Amino acid sequence: MTESGPARHHRATWRASDADREHVAKRLHRAALEGRLQPDELEERLALALSCRTFGELDELLVDLPGEGLKDPRALFGERVPGRRVTAAVAIVVVGLVVLALLTSAALVRFGRSSAAAPNQFPTLPGQQAPPRSGTTP
Repeated sequence: MTESGPARHHRATWRASDADREHVAKRLHRAALEGRLQPDELEERLALALSCRTFGELDELLVDLPGEGLKDPRALFGERVPGRRVTAAVAIVVVGLVVLALLTSAALVRFGRSSAAAPNQFPTLPGQQAPPRSGTTP
């Protein structure tokens, strides 16, 4: 869907970046390779592309070529990109779950409800006697 009326006019006055000019140059080269532009037309349009200051000036170089023109910078860099909010929400939930798991694990160990060995208890190999516990007589 292309913009029309005031929205397109407003976009036409936006300043173009070096990346925008490079995009147009690549599109012009592609058009020349497809046989849509003669070498002299390509050279002329490339020179103009490098000197363009606004999206409107760059759009004029592509207006008679099929395919995509320049993309709206808001779509590339986003004024409001819904995916960012979803990603942030998922990250917050994941961090919250990790913190909850760590706190639960720490509480279980502290209050002795963990299946982990006590700090003074050492595992024994089969056929080996467990070392005597401190404070007890054998």
